[in-house]
Amino acid sequence: MMWSDAACAALGLLLAYGVRFALSSWYAYNATGLPGWFPDISPYAEGFFLKELLWTLPACMLVWPFCLGHYGLYAPEKQHDWKARRILLLKGSLLSTVVLMTLIFVFKLEYTARIVVVGTGLFTAGILELKELFLKRYRVIKDRQDDFHLLILRKGPESEEERKTLEHYSEWGAKQVCVLNLEGLDEETLTKALIDGEVDEIACFCPLEELFRFLSLIKAGGIMGLQTVCYFPTGKGFEKIRVSRNEGVNALSLNKTTPDLGALTLKLIFDKVFAFLLLILLSPLFLIIAILVKQSSPGPVFWRQTRVGRNGHLFTLYKFRSMVADAEEKKEELLDKNEVDGWAFKMERDPRVTPVGRFLRRFSLDELPQLWNVVLGSMSLVGPRPSLPEEVEHFAPGERRRLSMKPGMTGLWQVSGRHTLPIERWISLDLEYIDNWTLLLDVKILFKTIVAVLRGSGR
Repeated sequence: MMWSDAACAALGLLLAYGVRFALSSWYAYNATGLPGWFPDISPYAEGFFLKELLWTLPACMLVWPFCLGHYGLYAPEKQHDWKARRILLLKGSLLSTVVLMTLIFVFKLEYTARIVVVGTGLFTAGILELKELFLKRYRVIKDRQDDFHLLILRKGPESEEERKTLEHYSEWGAKQVCVLNLEGLDEETLTKALIDGEVDEIACFCPLEELFRFLSLIKAGGIMGLQTVCYFPTGKGFEKIRVSRNEGVNALSLNKTTPDLGALTLKLIFDKVFAFLLLILLSPLFLIIAILVKQSSPGPVFWRQTRVGRNGHLFTLYKFRSMVADAEEKKEELLDKNEVDGWAFKMERDPRVTPVGRFLRRFSLDELPQLWNVVLGSMSLVGPRPSLPEEVEHFAPGERRRLSMKPGMTGLWQVSGRHTLPIERWISLDLEYIDNWTLLLDVKILFKTIVAVLRGSGR
């Protein structure tokens, strides 16, 4: 499998070079009529192509299998899940492209065409996808003389997890040869079924709390050299279950949210770099807003408030001041006019908001100083709504899961009508974001936020 993926990477590289040569010929013919900003795609100087190929070809053939393996494409349990494999192929191709670009930067390989590296990533991803489609069709329809025999162990009746998992197995061409109930099962009966059915793998569906009760039966397949994959029902408090081994010590990690440290690291890097660049680019706008705020009413330019960050750690949130300086003291006088139920306070026409502040809030410009919170690491560009300490005091234990990720400048609550949402909806959107978080979801929310800001839908 790894050798075929290396061959796909090599083919993708050659196709990228083919496109590069075609573009260079077109560029040489049309160079005089192109605008000045158009990138230079001149033909290779003599000997440069071979010099470049000497490192790009082996690099691609090594990097692609390594990155695909890093994401677990070659793990036995991934061989049955075609949908998951397609996502892993795209993630591995993206990481491979980034690795090659990093090598160019680190080793200052100025003669290497960036368009070739990007093209290789696109072509290889496409070729790998086509290879997967071919293998899926070949395995399911053509190859029946080497069926994959599967034995099912279950506790109780068939579950939804079992039904969905067996669909993946059947897509791969697996044949279910036997179903045994763990209750009342003995090792002798199980061993006979494994031998008679010429079983290749055991799929065990058992609640996590019952697993160790049937451990001797579950180990029976391992004694015979067979792989046993245990599937646990979700929605019982732990959505993510991961087994790891560190320095000879086995560990079972139980998480309600994703433990994808690689993706979270990319999120952290993107947050800090993007926020820092925005602070520089928007510095003239910061100056203009600061002057307007200062002239609108007496008081400081920036408004500071203590908020609750990840895992309950307190931090200082920064905004441009949009209210009068003594807004907190006047809040007590307005509590009877609160327009939302529960412990939050909202007024559509809050008299404490200055005219300039109302404009800033409409286009969410008052929140721009939170970019500094992102740079400091107390906030993220996208995340749950930053909560006040008095709000957190009213959280139920399950609602405190909102604090398992850094609060964000924007989030699902922001792009779903933040000023019109009841408290329960705020919380459910934050929990939905945490339970389904991906980098792609962050990108979608950022784009929706830009649209919402341009529409002036803030409050």
